[in-house]
Amino acid sequence: MSDIHQRRVLIIYTGGTIGMRKTAQGFAPAASVLEEFLEDSLAKFSEQLPQCDIEAVLPLIDSSNITIDDWNGIIERIARNYERYDGFVVVHGTDTMAYTASALSFALEGLSKPVVLTGSQVPLSEVPSDGPSNLLGAVKAAGEGRYGEVSLFFNGKLMRGNRVSKTSMDSFDAFETPNYRPFGANNILGPVLNDPAFVARPYKQSKIAVLSLVPGLSADIMRNLLSPPLQAAVIQCYGAGNAPHLDEGLMEAFRKVNGDGVILVGVSQCREGSTSFTRYEAGGLLQEAGFVSGLDMTLEACVTKLYYLLGLGLPKQEVKRLFQESLRGELTLSI
Repeated sequence: MSDIHQRRVLIIYTGGTIGMRKTAQGFAPAASVLEEFLEDSLAKFSEQLPQCDIEAVLPLIDSSNITIDDWNGIIERIARNYERYDGFVVVHGTDTMAYTASALSFALEGLSKPVVLTGSQVPLSEVPSDGPSNLLGAVKAAGEGRYGEVSLFFNGKLMRGNRVSKTSMDSFDAFETPNYRPFGANNILGPVLNDPAFVARPYKQSKIAVLSLVPGLSADIMRNLLSPPLQAAVIQCYGAGNAPHLDEGLMEAFRKVNGDGVILVGVSQCREGSTSFTRYEAGGLLQEAGFVSGLDMTLEACVTKLYYLLGLGLPKQEVKRLFQESLRGELTLSI
């Protein structure tokens, strides 16, 4: 937009590599690094960037320590400032950024303003760093306001937040959307079915587990891991959504867990494609055991969507029904 310098963006700084400074004990978060960089950049590019304010969430954390309480802190800051700003940037560590992006997409119902997450693989204080381009790109995207939803900006790509996964520990091109193209990449955007009025809905603590199938996994271990008070589990299956269906003990364990009220979600261990229980007999038996398909959702979207739906206090069958519907463009309905 030509009037971008008249728009206002709030930067919520939670920590992460981007704002770290080298110390005797290694890199550690330092609030001044981000503030000094932004002050200098906004002075240089005042006509190309929106006006920005920074709110640091203290203490700054490594994102591997992120909790539901931290998500709620971000949600609260966006809700409190929603009418005052045209967009928001959440500066975040890369390890769990995709989880936070998905979590915010579900919690911010009726969102019509950009919420853009970003961070970096190398601190701003080091050369070379991907921090400057990521941060300024996110600020510009939030100021332009083209996409009124939660997104993630990294390495020149603006991506739907609940479609993103981190795919590299080292590369500047650290995030991808395996089943969805970045915005502006000849993409036909799916609908974001937000409610008409903005509501920020904080998360509640729910008991969710993520388990991956491996050859030799015993029924006893699976039964013990999935026992109540667990509420839901995301099981990473083989291929299109398969499990060792000849292991009757394992299949019986799944049926018992489902009967005990635990919601079982099956997703593929493959990054691309959609989980389907109707393609092979091995998948069909999972469906008979009570599994619901994660379709083409990322693991991050599956986990945070379960947190969101369970937090609404809905009956089990309603959670399972809504889980397979597109609430914020997190899955492809045509698959």
